[in-house]
Amino acid sequence: MLKAAEIEIKKEHQVLMVNKTTSFKKQGKSKGKFKKGGKKAATPPMKPKNGPKPDAECYYCKEKGHWKRNCSKYLADLKSGLVKKKKEDNNDEDPATYEEAMMSPDSNKWQEAMKSEMGSMYDNKVWTLVDLPDSRKAVENKWIFKRKTDADGNITVYKARLVAKGFRQIQGVDYDETFSPVAKLKSVRILLAIAAFFDYEIWQMDVKTAFLNGDIEEELYMVQPKGFVDPKNADKVCKLQRSIYGLKQASRSWNRRFDKVIKDFGLYSVMERPVFTRK
Repeated sequence: MLKAAEIEIKKEHQVLMVNKTTSFKKQGKSKGKFKKGGKKAATPPMKPKNGPKPDAECYYCKEKGHWKRNCSKYLADLKSGLVKKKKEDNNDEDPATYEEAMMSPDSNKWQEAMKSEMGSMYDNKVWTLVDLPDSRKAVENKWIFKRKTDADGNITVYKARLVAKGFRQIQGVDYDETFSPVAKLKSVRILLAIAAFFDYEIWQMDVKTAFLNGDIEEELYMVQPKGFVDPKNADKVCKLQRSIYGLKQASRSWNRRFDKVIKDFGLYSVMERPVFTRK
């Protein structure tokens, strides 16, 4: 059956098939690794991290240490309408920090996007405000901003997402297991081939803020997000009850919750595979 489905999918849906026989490896000897005489060449210096150098000069205010896109004077004048954004500035559409978003001309839209994200946090009861224990350290977080456009390049959605800085988590303290099953591309192709052969219908669904539905088993604390610090409890931190984007165990927590809920509908999986069926 699968053989016949494969032949059928090659005829009618060639876009689903990918030829993996092409090799992109360069032929010939490698260059630059060794000098004459067999001595190893010196390791080239590492490239500096992205960001303005201390002696970098801003083209707008002529001060040093920052770029035009991060210039507070430029952002303030841009917001007040004293200057207009040039076409070459459109590459820096999305703000990199919370401060940039608040100083941009679209600050009201970014504010609404952040309120929508925080509304999802409150609806899912992601955290509770508590005092930070002396033996623990709170994980920091960051706002990620993204404009979504349509096929014509018109902006349709202003998206703001609160992401935890999971790289600061300590294994054995803030998290333990991180594995969660993921479907292979080959499995998806086989499923599409079978559906095409038997003329089945395929439905796709998306869960909004999926990771916020996962339960946190570990005792984990996070600082309050910028712009939404509770003035009455400014010295307190967020004790996470649900997973949040950026955490090491976020995908595993979501998978455990999804697995439990989907099995309550009468579906089952074999050997913890990310495929659920019904008898």
